[in-house]
Amino acid sequence: MLVQSLNMADEDNMIFANDEDVCMFCAKEYMQENNVNISKANMKLKGHINGHKCLKLPFPGLRGVICKEHIDKAYEVLNCG
Repeated sequence: MLVQSLNMADEDNMIFANDEDVCMFCAKEYMQENNVNISKANMKLKGHINGHKCLKLPFPGLRGVICKEHIDKAYEVLNCG
């Protein structure tokens, strides 16, 4: 299921974030740094990427969003070798 979702992640899913979007990786980092649960992290970060380019992943039943900063980090890691 994850592979199907990632295969569907094309340029049509590169959009500008709205005030409801939260990057999954930013939320994870916030959780770890502040020792809070995912709900509190999402509430705190809601809108933090508003107007910025992001990737919306079409996971069934889940709103997966990755900000451009984390896409760039992943690109650097994957092209490192």
